[in-house]
Amino acid sequence: MLDDGLVDGFNPWIGVTVTKKEAHGSENPAIRAYTEAEITRISAEAPDEDTRDSMMFAALTGARRRELYTLKATDCDRGMMFLRGTKNETSVRVIPIHSALKPIIERLAKTRPHTKPLLIDHLQGKTGKKPGDAAGKRFGRYKETVFNDDNTLNYHSFRHWA
Repeated sequence: MLDDGLVDGFNPWIGVTVTKKEAHGSENPAIRAYTEAEITRISAEAPDEDTRDSMMFAALTGARRRELYTLKATDCDRGMMFLRGTKNETSVRVIPIHSALKPIIERLAKTRPHTKPLLIDHLQGKTGKKPGDAAGKRFGRYKETVFNDDNTLNYHSFRHWA
């Protein structure tokens, strides 16, 4: 009956159909990159400097939100940005600092302790919250006021623009 772990004459998969499970969020259209006009518009209408800074970092680095909201002044050195905690806690990604970010980094470094992230996330440090979560929600509400119900744009869209 059993030969090399197989059962003779019986296939338990006969009559079973397999359907592909839809990916999380697949009911939404695909996320796309911002156009130049959209970048100009959303930056110009930013409700505050923190939001504008966050968008500039995202658009000019292509970094993930978590990477940006854990970035410290000490992670910016010799024209390079050292992004930590990318896909895992021990990884470091090194990217050049865009010339348009240099004055923003200098301004933020003067106002923030070197041990604290450059970008402000008002809920950072709260139990169960990841760096950038609150900023992401705040950005989502702002984006809705600018682009109404366009589900193809979000904070992650900046990564595709960079």
